[in-house]
Amino acid sequence: MIFRKRANGNDAGKSRNGGRPGLTRRVKMSALMTLTAFCCALTVAAVFSGSMVCYAVSYEGTDLGTVSDRAELDRAIQEAEEIATDILGQECSLASSITVTADIGASQGDEGLTEKLLASVEGIAEGYAITVDGKAVGTMDSPEQLWDILTSILEGYSTENTVSIGFAQTVAVEYTFISQDLCSDPEEIAAMLSPDNEDSQFSLDVISSENVEILDSIPMETKYEYSDQMYSDERELIQEGSDGVMSTRYIVQLVNGQEISRMMTGSGTISQPVEQIIEVGTLPGSRTDSTGSYIWPTDGNLTSDFGNRSVAVGSSNHKGIDIAGPVGTDVWAADGGTVIYAQYWSGSGYGNIVMIEHDNGDITYYAHLDSISVQEGDEVAQGDIIGAMGATGNVSGSHLHFEVRPGGGEPANPLNYLP
Repeated sequence: MIFRKRANGNDAGKSRNGGRPGLTRRVKMSALMTLTAFCCALTVAAVFSGSMVCYAVSYEGTDLGTVSDRAELDRAIQEAEEIATDILGQECSLASSITVTADIGASQGDEGLTEKLLASVEGIAEGYAITVDGKAVGTMDSPEQLWDILTSILEGYSTENTVSIGFAQTVAVEYTFISQDLCSDPEEIAAMLSPDNEDSQFSLDVISSENVEILDSIPMETKYEYSDQMYSDERELIQEGSDGVMSTRYIVQLVNGQEISRMMTGSGTISQPVEQIIEVGTLPGSRTDSTGSYIWPTDGNLTSDFGNRSVAVGSSNHKGIDIAGPVGTDVWAADGGTVIYAQYWSGSGYGNIVMIEHDNGDITYYAHLDSISVQEGDEVAQGDIIGAMGATGNVSGSHLHFEVRPGGGEPANPLNYLP
């Protein structure tokens, strides 16, 4: 209240209170002292109690505590709305459910308000989850169960040569806020994370590095030596050669098992090549050319001569000679030539027979063979094995029937041609 002086005549210096000018000053001084004292008391109380103006926050009637900064409160609400929207997959507004009132007292602090708000939202829970680039994919009761899923995926792309392996995405197992509807089936979680699942937004890429060794051959060299004791078409292996081996090592980068790059890390020779030595003949002609003379076609005993004979089995007019020996004894070409017949001669009594035509037109027969080692059209040299002695055809025991037919005509006595 303000008291004013009258400004007219003799009443100057008198007030409405009956002319007591000192009262106005005392009243004003008293009011000022009272207000000053209150403010001081309030200030002292505030200083000694640590109290200040703060904001009490509640969500749908549940007290969440107090904060000192309204801007910080707004930031916490906005952050909680953004996280809740991301978790629930739909727009989430919290402001309408939040009540804020001014209060005087010690603030409980701004930390954790976002988390308290999220914990109060319907449909959101806390738990262990696999997250891919910050988004929760699946949840289970323990982090070990989730790590088992991730480990199983990595093991599917790991080999004995793997030196490092991991995911291209940021993958973590953490305790966080999740949707109460988040998948908790391990097989479904694994399927969503599988690198083979092209339809999943959470499909992972496995990046691995492997040590790879490539073995390449070092070709051997061949050395030729020449001999005048062999025909020009003859070859004899004097020393067997072999290729060497060289190792090249790489670090190979793979994505989902497919190579994307490689870098050589070293190379070296594991074994040196061994030279191959071949002896080549220089004599003109061919080793299968006929020499013009015959050798005995097998080892054994001469048991039947050429010509007329008296036998119970076989021809009485013997067209060759018989050389007896055990079944399986080697039979050789008496001279070089071309095989013109090599099979069982049905109805002839010869059994298995080989016929060789020589360069001079002579034909030699080798009959009653147990087995045949050549076929029609083969070129054979003198002394080559053509079969094994036997007892096929019309015979009384194991032996070789040998004939010489000069010029391919009638049989002649083989003893006239053999040494």
